Amino acid sequence: MSLSFILYREEIEGEIDKVRRALSQNEVSKEYRGYAWSHVPVPPHLRLGVAFSDVAYTYCPTMRYLFLKRQHVPRRETREAVRGRIVHDCILGLLKEAIDMSSTSKPKDLDIFNSLGVSREHIRKKAVTDINGAIQEAILSEDDAEQFIELADKILNYEYAMLVARVGYKISHTPRTTREGLMDEALPIVIEPSINAQSMGFSDQLTPDFIYTKTRAIGELKTGTQVPANRVAIAGYALACEYTQKIPIDVGFVLYVPDQQRHKVPIYEIDVFPVSNEYREAFIQKRNQSLNLIASGVEPPVCNECHPGDCRIYGRVDGG
Repeated sequence: MSLSFILYREEIEGEIDKVRRALSQNEVSKEYRGYAWSHVPVPPHLRLGVAFSDVAYTYCPTMRYLFLKRQHVPRRETREAVRGRIVHDCILGLLKEAIDMSSTSKPKDLDIFNSLGVSREHIRKKAVTDINGAIQEAILSEDDAEQFIELADKILNYEYAMLVARVGYKISHTPRTTREGLMDEALPIVIEPSINAQSMGFSDQLTPDFIYTKTRAIGELKTGTQVPANRVAIAGYALACEYTQKIPIDVGFVLYVPDQQRHKVPIYEIDVFPVSNEYREAFIQKRNQSLNLIASGVEPPVCNECHPGDCRIYGRVDGG
């Protein structure tokens, strides 16, 4: 399913509602709710702590990167990481600015056209600086840089138009609306909330990209193709959100920005799914596996997907 994230919010919420209705026949078991964490199979028994992202987004089958991180081996930057950061900062950065403006200004005084236009330029400058830095560090080629700047412009221009249309329409349609009413109708989304999950065995704050307050759905923004493991990561966010806020999170979604962008406007794809027992249990198992590996102090082998002595996440790690 391809759509604009902002202008067609109703379509996203429609997909969320479909999933929620289907959930009535397959409810999440009580023991797999975050607010019943003490009853979750194998509760946190190790207090070493592990970064949430290291559990949620494990791309190494042997989990060797956990050992390398403990050894303070510097992680290398990649072209894909730079691209993901640029996309993330452009979409969420502009959305944050629109939410901030809409929540702090009276609707009748909100100059969304000019104010958000200024923010768009600031975000673009930051993206260009990031891209130029990656060129200097030989992470990106000149061709890569040109493609990434074009992508940043495409996303920023498009999302600017969508946000201005969304917020402007709601004010025009309901001129007496309040700040709260405008937020509730135009932008009922929480961006990157900070969740304290140390008592769940994690060493850092969790920051999911999106929480839909009305529909109690949680989501992430990703680049590239759809990866099933991202659903497991969303289950981890849902558990943490349930643990801290004591509300059920039944639906997850991942907004993908595919690598191939041949159109003049960005193409998004969205994966909406139930945060089922299966995904929750898979995340819990990954967390426990990570904590046990760290506690053991045993160095895992290089995975088959990497060349001998060359970790695709951390680079050369054995002096070779």
